[in-house]
Amino acid sequence: MEDDFVGDWTEINSHIEIARCSYGDMLHDTERNNLYYKALVLAIKKIHSEGRKANVLDIGTGTGLLSMMAATIGADTITACEGCVPMAGCARKVIKENNLEDKIKVVPKHSTDLKVGPGKDMPQRANILVTEVFDSDFIGDGAISTFKHAHKELLEKDCIVIPCSGRVYAQVVESTLARRWNKLDNVSISNGTQIEMSATLNSCPGSMSVHDLQMSRLDQRSYKTILPPKVVFEFDWSGREEIVECRQARVDGRAVTAGVANAVLMWWDLSMNAECDMRLSCAPAWLQPTGGANWRDHWIQEIYHLPRSLAVAQNQPVSLLTCHDEYSFWFSFDSTDSLVEDLPQPMCTCNLHYVCSRQRMGELNDPHRKLKYNAVLKKKVNPDSVVLATGDSSLMGLVAAKLGAQMVYCYEDKKLAVPVYEDLIEHNKLSDKVKMVTTQGELDEIMGKVNLCINEPFFRTSKLPWENIRFRTEGSCSNVIPCSASIQGVVVQFEHLHKIRVPVDEVMGFKMTDYNEMIHNAILKADNPMEVHPLWEYKTKALSKPFTLFELNMCDTAPQKPVFFETSFELEVAGRIDGVVLWVDYMLDEVTRISEGGTRLIWPGESVAWDIHGRQAVCFSRHRRTLNAKKGGTVNLKSTYLSNYLNLFFSYTDPDGGDPVVLCSF
Repeated sequence: MEDDFVGDWTEINSHIEIARCSYGDMLHDTERNNLYYKALVLAIKKIHSEGRKANVLDIGTGTGLLSMMAATIGADTITACEGCVPMAGCARKVIKENNLEDKIKVVPKHSTDLKVGPGKDMPQRANILVTEVFDSDFIGDGAISTFKHAHKELLEKDCIVIPCSGRVYAQVVESTLARRWNKLDNVSISNGTQIEMSATLNSCPGSMSVHDLQMSRLDQRSYKTILPPKVVFEFDWSGREEIVECRQARVDGRAVTAGVANAVLMWWDLSMNAECDMRLSCAPAWLQPTGGANWRDHWIQEIYHLPRSLAVAQNQPVSLLTCHDEYSFWFSFDSTDSLVEDLPQPMCTCNLHYVCSRQRMGELNDPHRKLKYNAVLKKKVNPDSVVLATGDSSLMGLVAAKLGAQMVYCYEDKKLAVPVYEDLIEHNKLSDKVKMVTTQGELDEIMGKVNLCINEPFFRTSKLPWENIRFRTEGSCSNVIPCSASIQGVVVQFEHLHKIRVPVDEVMGFKMTDYNEMIHNAILKADNPMEVHPLWEYKTKALSKPFTLFELNMCDTAPQKPVFFETSFELEVAGRIDGVVLWVDYMLDEVTRISEGGTRLIWPGESVAWDIHGRQAVCFSRHRRTLNAKKGGTVNLKSTYLSNYLNLFFSYTDPDGGDPVVLCSF
């Protein structure tokens, strides 16, 4: 029985991995596909012109697309390896569906496990390598070790590698938005005081964690260029030069404007052939020659937060030092004569970056959010207030203490976060007014004393927006901030985001039926249809007015029975129904609202301006084909809510009649 249980979970995890893979998004990347095809044509033609057989190795074959390209172009032998065993099985089916199984050998192994020789994985070394082992961080998926091993063990000396090289670009900027994702600002309070950040927090270099985002959607007014884009590293994958795991490079220049440098914007490009006249660029749209970029979600840009900010004058000589190891990059920026050449990897020294996500850091720094909380706390807090403050990394308890509360208890059960609070409490001289509560037992002991609860709705264990809703527990105080929450929704059409889930019928003339079936079955068996995405990065058009699914009183105890919702409405504009976006609005008091949805009125037919720090969930349409809805068509919605678990059913009925089309049911 125990073995069956383990087996079931292994199968479920496999389905989840398949359902959430990004292969579909990559298949939609026509620029990528076309460049790989052109490079393979040139490579195979060159090998044949030399009187040799074209022996191709495809590392990380995925669906087998690149291998099938090589087969139709005329490669003599093709070995396609894939470390994800279910994906390797899918590649076999796709290849067979396209009648190429006799030309391509699929090996369900990582390339570093391949063996060369008669009767082994590869009968001989390959003279053409085609691979795509890059992530947004360029080398984060192990490109360096993959190429090094391939040249040493799997490839001939004079082989052709696709892509043959790559370049990494960096642009130094001043950005208040980027700083707010990495450093906590002081919190100004309505009585003229403030919560000051300690020296420990201010001096921390920040986190090494990857911070990737769709930079093309970043408002260009949110940053100021200090040092324009520069090539900081070139990687030669061809084998002509040794591939080194660790390097550093220095770029000197002059500041193009005065400012405080605090971040580096990073992206990369690939050269698909040795002549470097076929390049695939991941630069943001505003740096592309045509002013636009091929949309992709598998390769996007990144922000690196400088370990130390630097104020510079216009035209001042400056230097950017860039380092990398086998998997990551890091940066330092200083005046040319002050740059330290020995640069260790920055690591968090304050603990905050270990317990606080980028999104949460930005939310804590959001000036509009802080103003609203301050205004409500000023009304609610008095000298008799005994306050319990909950919510991960919340600073509202300290604000309440500064506003004159008699006593504040800050509940934090994450051990790494406790020193951060203790440091702030001591630095702001609040030790006599603020006490840490770290266990459920301690929490139970103080609940009878509490007459004001501040439940700031953010918890590390929450993934979906409504999982941050916390009701008062039986016997606790009824004076709660926020006092209520509502789960909101809107029917949407995405410009591009739907491509990560839309079926892929055919790519470059190759049928993908088996891939579609594998993804669809995995989604049905194991995947939660609700996905959290930072929707400010993705252009979205509203097809309906917003609607309220549930209104919940957080001063009450949690509902003990399911709460039901049902509605129908006609679409006011035509469009492709890609799904429903859901979020939560909170009422701090009777009049003060904080929305994690739109930052302005959402109206049918118009683009939605999503809250950059909020958390939105997308319930994608699971219909197997694109559904272009008509104006006047009816959307039917049903939902159930209980214990932070939400079910959603939605369907569409054409205004001209016919049966409803079910778009999602779970």
